[in-house]
Amino acid sequence: MGHNDRVMPPAIGRARSTSTWTNMVAGVFCQVGSSTWTHHDFMARFNKHCGHLIQRGANGSNPIDVGRFVFYMAFNLIGNLMFSKDLLDYKSEKGAKFFYHVGKVMKLAGKSNVADFLPVLKRVDPQGTDTTTSTIEWAMAELLHNPRTLKTVQAELRNHLGYHGRGLEEKDIENLPYLKAIIKEILRLHPPLPFLVPHMAMDSCKMLGYHIPKETQVLVNVWAIGRDPKTWENPSEFKPERFLELNTMDYKGHHFEFIPFGSGRRMCPAVPLVSRLLPMALGSLLHCFDWSLADGVKPEDLDMSERMRITLRKSVPLKALAIPCIDFRH
Repeated sequence: MGHNDRVMPPAIGRARSTSTWTNMVAGVFCQVGSSTWTHHDFMARFNKHCGHLIQRGANGSNPIDVGRFVFYMAFNLIGNLMFSKDLLDYKSEKGAKFFYHVGKVMKLAGKSNVADFLPVLKRVDPQGTDTTTSTIEWAMAELLHNPRTLKTVQAELRNHLGYHGRGLEEKDIENLPYLKAIIKEILRLHPPLPFLVPHMAMDSCKMLGYHIPKETQVLVNVWAIGRDPKTWENPSEFKPERFLELNTMDYKGHHFEFIPFGSGRRMCPAVPLVSRLLPMALGSLLHCFDWSLADGVKPEDLDMSERMRITLRKSVPLKALAIPCIDFRH
């Protein structure tokens, strides 16, 4: 189904879910999107995890698995919202095993709800954290693959925030247009879910001359929509500047050529999380650290191939060196 189908026929609705996890996750995401979740909450947890990052990376001498680090940070953020404590320790063997086995289950299950296979995860479904992980890992990969873009966004952040240790605050985001454009471009090129959650034709209907029988399952290919050459110039190119020109376009379901989280009243409940967590997390990582590829890999040689599972992940996990800024270390 393409983006030019501006109106979804009323006969097509979202497929009925067999799990109650969506309501739980929606509640958590609404709390993230509410005024009770402040930048102070985020920065306190971010600084704690950055301490682990510095220890793990030995100030740039040891490579960091970016995806794993972000997974722990996002999972513990949700854990703090629900239980007021971290659920995973970045340095522990149990944390490493948990990350590995969740990844294996999500790869092998091929279902939209991994918690159905691990009942212990019913209350904290890792799918939401995997979505955040994949988006930020892709963002860091594209930036390290395009050093000029990386320097541009870091200059924007450091010119606005300075070098005197002030952390990124939510109020700063509106004054960081290039950072926002990067997030939109990542969601266009690498949508967290290549296909939206399945919909079903409640009644028989016609679309673009095709007969759609009742109870037909409908899959919307968001990955293809974001790379449609009829809509996007040089669609395979990572070019955040396109969203500076289209600065009114957002990912909240109002523009059918750009719907990484779906559209309408049944769109993904993670939008509040994306709107607040992604710019804060990515912006803080770029502001507080200087980044380079590990093992002497050149930017142009970085493996950018994709791996299809529940979410769209990198085939080869991103390994990078993180060197904290001088003021951040103090």
